[in-house]
Amino acid sequence: MTRLAVTLALVLSSLQARAEDAESARLRAAATRYFASENLYNGLYLGIGATNVGIGSLLATRDDAGLRAAGYPVIAVGGIELVVGAVYLGLTPGWRREAIAELDRDTSEFLLKQRARLRGVESGFKYYEITDGVAAAAGLGIGIGGAASGKDAIAGAGAGLGAVAFAQLTMDLITHEVAKRYLAALEHARVGLGPARGTLGIALSF
Repeated sequence: MTRLAVTLALVLSSLQARAEDAESARLRAAATRYFASENLYNGLYLGIGATNVGIGSLLATRDDAGLRAAGYPVIAVGGIELVVGAVYLGLTPGWRREAIAELDRDTSEFLLKQRARLRGVESGFKYYEITDGVAAAAGLGIGIGGAASGKDAIAGAGAGLGAVAFAQLTMDLITHEVAKRYLAALEHARVGLGPARGTLGIALSF
């Protein structure tokens, strides 16, 4: 019986080790995809911001009052996008290295930290989308009101604000979906009693 028990324990330990390796590989792939997407969208964000600053600056130099007014919100939002994109493009590689190193050291700790981070990111996107939606609607309303009253500057400012806010909302919806997919991959794993081999470090849910 003792020999049987030892053999059974070794078999179970081996199966658990294989399950842990498979789960670790799955999580590594999910993390790699997520951070690669973050880098991509941060780069796009920076590029869109620079483009908006350029377009807005061009509009602001026009003789037409409506075009000039449209340029100012485009410049303002583009400047924010440019700075935010550059900052996160610089920070993301470090976050990726830290996450992968944590995964190699302790899968349970990796899951706890990444879940907490992504829940915050995912929650933040909801507020961004509400803000963008309100700004887009406000810009549209201001633009229509300005056009109806024959005030070109107000119509242009509203149109400019509405356009860049709608574009920002579109980007936020896309990147929010990326964050949700990564969070779902993290939630698929279950944190157990610890990271050590031979203990119930990870329990998989199927």
